[in-house]
Amino acid sequence: MENQILNGGRRVTTDVKMTKEEVWDKIVELVAERGCIEDLSRITQEASLSGKDDRENLEFDSLGLAELTMAIEDCFNISLNDEERLGNLSSLGEYYKYILELLGDRVA
Repeated sequence: MENQILNGGRRVTTDVKMTKEEVWDKIVELVAERGCIEDLSRITQEASLSGKDDRENLEFDSLGLAELTMAIEDCFNISLNDEERLGNLSSLGEYYKYILELLGDRVA
């Protein structure tokens, strides 16, 4: 199956499946880029994107979350259109699992 990933801001098509680790690494890259986060150690699966609880807060506001969502959709060629589900995700790890579900058999 054909995958498309962003490389330096441009979409690259590949017929190689991505691993879960590659998906996570790409998410970390997009979160760091969109959130202007230099310390990548802050970007963990336990981290909160919007500070709904006491977890490490990556401090994305609603506009930042919308931009991150669009970047992820574009990068992985998926649609994160379940607004209710998105609103209930409390950690970056839950966001990651949702993305893996949508990618389905495109992940090795």
